[in-house]
Amino acid sequence: MTPLFVLLAACQNDPPTASELISRMIAHYYEAKTISGTIDTTIQIGVEKATITSVLVLERPTRLFIGQTTSVAPKARFLLTSDGKEFSYNRPVQTSQDVVGSGARLIEPVTEETTLGDIYRAAGLSLAERSVPIDLAIADVRDLRLFKEQLVTLGEPVEVPGTEPKQYRIEGDWRLTALEPVTAQYRITCNEKGDLLEYELAQGAEQAGAVVRRIWKVDFKVDEPVEKKAFTVVR
Repeated sequence: MTPLFVLLAACQNDPPTASELISRMIAHYYEAKTISGTIDTTIQIGVEKATITSVLVLERPTRLFIGQTTSVAPKARFLLTSDGKEFSYNRPVQTSQDVVGSGARLIEPVTEETTLGDIYRAAGLSLAERSVPIDLAIADVRDLRLFKEQLVTLGEPVEVPGTEPKQYRIEGDWRLTALEPVTAQYRITCNEKGDLLEYELAQGAEQAGAVVRRIWKVDFKVDEPVEKKAFTVVR
């Protein structure tokens, strides 16, 4: 009969399940006091490609910086800043005559009831994009709930050889909301610590040559000192 301690050791060495990895990743960012880093987004349709670069710095409860630039509108800059007392963001584009990423700014107060998620949502229409990596970092429960609902199936994690900390890829079907059908496939690359490294969505029919791919490459530092000047409110 196999000794109990040998059985317990074997269980501890079992690879994590997809559900465990996803839960670990969500908790990793939800519990973080500070997060800083970059997201490089690539949107590809056939041979056509566009990119968005996002810089994110946050310090809970309500200090935040999101700066974005795009290859489509290289002179435009999309900027959200909060110093914990007030926050500012680009005036959202409402008509075809509005200039994307123009200098016009809106400023709102941060109250005792204001959350980081509230600030992010208020400025959502003025950003170049909202994305899963930013959603995870902000960790608003509404966005986290939607993220979990979008992952219809969780494939068996595949370990990426030669990585330390160990990295895993998870693939499955994706939907926009819980009430809608599957319209895409996703792939998540994360490590055993809970860091999201890459998130990909593929929509459309491969054989028809009409696949739209969105790839977010993530480089976040968690619970490390951040540059306080980043939170200066831009007026």
